[in-house]
Amino acid sequence: MRCRRGAADARPDLETITVELVKFEAAIAAMIQATPRFTELAEIIESVPGIGRTTSAALIAAMPELGQANNKIVAALLGVAPYDDDSGRRRGERHIKGGRRRTRNSVLYGCLGAATQHNPVLEGLLRSPGCQGERKEGALIACMRKLISILNIMIERRKSGMPAGMH
Repeated sequence: MRCRRGAADARPDLETITVELVKFEAAIAAMIQATPRFTELAEIIESVPGIGRTTSAALIAAMPELGQANNKIVAALLGVAPYDDDSGRRRGERHIKGGRRRTRNSVLYGCLGAATQHNPVLEGLLRSPGCQGERKEGALIACMRKLISILNIMIERRKSGMPAGMH
């Protein structure tokens, strides 16, 4: 026998989940505030338009290499670096692979819409003539690679605000 629950029955579950989510967010914010290095990182990351507390906290947790490795390494760790598919004389398409898929897919894809609206360089990558239709995915990856490079440079220099030449 199937038990069907209506929307009214699900409301208490939703309220419980919402309360727990608020508690988790408060605990994460407290951990970041309790650690001077994390506070500094959060300040720098959140100074980029389109990136908020959730993305900042996720990047602090998932990408401790930010600011300590070069842009190529950071892009590879995130999984947005292009890898070739060449063999002999054949030149295959470049594809991304590996990396921290969960961080790439759930964190950076999520903030990319707001970040591209506020950053002309990212918007230009996304809106370029060759990046429509099937190529749009490649443009999104290029935007993520550019965004993680910007963040890497900012953290390395310990400066808030966009680096010169990346506006």
